[in-house]
Amino acid sequence: MLSLLALTLLSTTPCPRGALLEGGQHTRLAMKEGPIHLWCRGATVPGGVVLYVHGYEDDVDSAFADHRLAAQFAKSGLEALFIAVAAPSGPGERVAFDDLDALLEVVGLRLGASLRGPVLVVGHSGGHLTIRRWLRSTRVTEIVLLDGFYGDAAPWARWLAKSPGARLCLVGRETWHKAEAWRVALAPRVKEQVKHERANCSHMDIVRKGDWLPRVINEC
Repeated sequence: MLSLLALTLLSTTPCPRGALLEGGQHTRLAMKEGPIHLWCRGATVPGGVVLYVHGYEDDVDSAFADHRLAAQFAKSGLEALFIAVAAPSGPGERVAFDDLDALLEVVGLRLGASLRGPVLVVGHSGGHLTIRRWLRSTRVTEIVLLDGFYGDAAPWARWLAKSPGARLCLVGRETWHKAEAWRVALAPRVKEQVKHERANCSHMDIVRKGDWLPRVINEC
């Protein structure tokens, strides 16, 4: 289970002032690298930081609206600052935000506060391309891949091996067989850091139906 204690408390960090949406404050930031959506409830952020990266066939604006991400964030019940970032919408597109520490620094400056400590990272499908870049940051301690176990598996194994406290939660549909074969072959200690669940819906419904995202934020 994802530990809320692993999320650094940010009781003095103000929620972004924006439109009221799903019981929280929503703001869209236009950055040179691409848009960022911020969402949290209340006047301050009493929890931690959760980053969400969309997959192919979407951009961050369409994912935020069409997948009702604010409603899913709210349904999780987690008191946190949720940050959804622009990412590749198809093969060959560049990763927009390849430096997680720099991204959090910029967002913190916009909020007038420091976003400290570990973060929870969630990515769907092609969102794995961005998250792979973020493995360089020591702040990444928990990752959820929603049917996103594509490409070279070696970086995930290296990240887990060098970070004994890290956790990787996999939800598989199209990626189930590849990810499960990889997990089974891991060294015993590393295998304990990985949780793998088979999705009960289609690749896109994992993020559209509104069940899996709130669940994995709290339970993986």
